[in-house]
Amino acid sequence: MKPIVYEENNLMKVLILANGQPPSSEIAHKHAHIHDKLIATDGAADIAVRLGLSPDVITGDFDSIERLDNVRVVFPNTEIVRTPDQDYGDLEKALLYAIKQGAIEITIIGAGNRLSGRGGGRVDHMLANYMLLVQYHNRVPILRIIDDWSEVRVISGTDHAQGELIIETKSGDRVSLISLVNNTVVTVTGVKWPLDNAALSVGTHAISNEAQENRVFVKIHSGVVFVCHLPGREEKTEN
Repeated sequence: MKPIVYEENNLMKVLILANGQPPSSEIAHKHAHIHDKLIATDGAADIAVRLGLSPDVITGDFDSIERLDNVRVVFPNTEIVRTPDQDYGDLEKALLYAIKQGAIEITIIGAGNRLSGRGGGRVDHMLANYMLLVQYHNRVPILRIIDDWSEVRVISGTDHAQGELIIETKSGDRVSLISLVNNTVVTVTGVKWPLDNAALSVGTHAISNEAQENRVFVKIHSGVVFVCHLPGREEKTEN
């Protein structure tokens, strides 16, 4: 594959809106507010309109002139960055753009499976989106995918460089580790079932642990894992 090269511009926190299952308006606006810049992929421009968001940048191949013209009409003040290289998907190109711009934190929304149409959503696209965390988690200090129910990150470690993650939690939150390789070795504290240098195989061994404190500490001694934080739902009480 040919490398994609962009000019650097010292961005800090970047929110990327992908063209998958859109988050709620509440989640979208919450994260747009706390990030410095919003990037939408090509097809996600329509989602941005529905969510009432105004992207700072829209990237993509813009297959037709009509499509590009429509985007410029709807978002006259948005920077359009054409990325025609078909060796990469639109989300990966947006991610590379943010990294090359110098982002230290990248949050992706809209990366899930769009549950619509006769055959449901594109599960291949969803899996590819989440595998981008595996590919690029060591290229930026914070890289995550969030939706209305969860936050997902990837952490890896070796004998020479262990990976660490602190998760801000509330009692009852769920924390799951999904190993991507056999014999991943992890330590987890602050949970109901702590792990100490535990070896994980690929499977369900560390699924649905329960936070007991305000912070959960995860250390990856070796291997690669998805770390999923699922905040507990607050139940409403009637007065």
